Amino acid sequence: MLYKIINRFLYNDFTKEILENVDKNKKYITVFDVGCFVGNFSKDLKKKLNKYKTSFYLFDPNPDLELKNWKYFRLAFSDKKGFQNYNFNTFFPPSGSSLSAVSKNDWLWSFTRRIITLNLSKKFITLKVQTDTLDNFCKKKNIFHINILKIDVEGSDFQFLNGAKKTLKKTDLIQFEILDKKKKFNGKLKRIKSFLKKYGFKLNKIENIWSLGTLSNMKAMTALFIKEK
Repeated sequence: MLYKIINRFLYNDFTKEILENVDKNKKYITVFDVGCFVGNFSKDLKKKLNKYKTSFYLFDPNPDLELKNWKYFRLAFSDKKGFQNYNFNTFFPPSGSSLSAVSKNDWLWSFTRRIITLNLSKKFITLKVQTDTLDNFCKKKNIFHINILKIDVEGSDFQFLNGAKKTLKKTDLIQFEILDKKKKFNGKLKRIKSFLKKYGFKLNKIENIWSLGTLSNMKAMTALFIKEK
């Protein structure tokens, strides 16, 4: 219930902008939802892409996740294939769970969120999860083009990007939730913009995720990048 409230009122919805930038000449749309949790991004988007034939690929390494009527992969994307340590947030799984430890290491964020969720005794635990690169996954599945790519990896942004270089050349649009410590955030945003510019992407829209920055030492923003024609 808490997640539904937060998702409804606090997270940024870029669906309108995404639909405006989908190639209207396409009949078939491929969507990748990386860090899907319960799949709200894909569920909302599917309703509005009803005139297209769509294929959705959902990914989340959460060991407790069960999605009805959706095919998903219990997988974390990184810059290498194998198994890696995953910081799993047991008091609020959709927030902070990541290959990155940036949320886990923010004591103020963890303390205040345990109070908000009334889970004072719970904490982050370390799990071994399966990882792959986006490039390798797409090669194995014979996926040659991604129209819409949503990335929500809770701080492991460059691990994801460095494993996706070939696929980014064949991607049209990215909705990216970017997160880091407040003192490092502007530098990371600049580096991500520069990285994606090499693959033809331009920043179209960006909004602060104020709920994450409140009572924490972190900052996060939702950014929409569009491939220039």
